[in-house]
Amino acid sequence: GTNHDKRSKEDRMEIFSPTYQVNKKLMTLAKPKAKFMHCLPAVRGEEVAAEVIDDPEVSIVFDEAENRLTAMRGILVSLNGQLPEETPEKQQVEKELKVVLKEYYLRK
Repeated sequence: GTNHDKRSKEDRMEIFSPTYQVNKKLMTLAKPKAKFMHCLPAVRGEEVAAEVIDDPEVSIVFDEAENRLTAMRGILVSLNGQLPEETPEKQQVEKELKVVLKEYYLRK
C-alpha cells in the first residue's frame, strides 16, 4: 500500500486483493516458464501470495536480490577508485562499501 492512502488496511485490501495480487491463478495465465520477480521487500498475502514467492520453481526473488547486491557492490567499488583522496564523497562511498561487504560476508 501507499503511505499517502488514508483508508484502512482492510479497505485497501478489499479494493486491491486479489485483483492486484500475484497468486497461483495469475501465474497460470503467464507462459509456462514464467518466473516471479520482485525487488523486495514483498508483503506476503498482500501483493504476492506466499504460494508464489516461496515456490522455488516459480520465484527468483532471492536470486534477483543477491544479483542486485552484487551490482551495487561493483558500483561502489568502481566509484571508490574514481574519487579523489580524502573527499566527503569518497569517505561516504567507503562507508557504504564497508556496510555492504559486512552484510554480504555475514550471510555466508
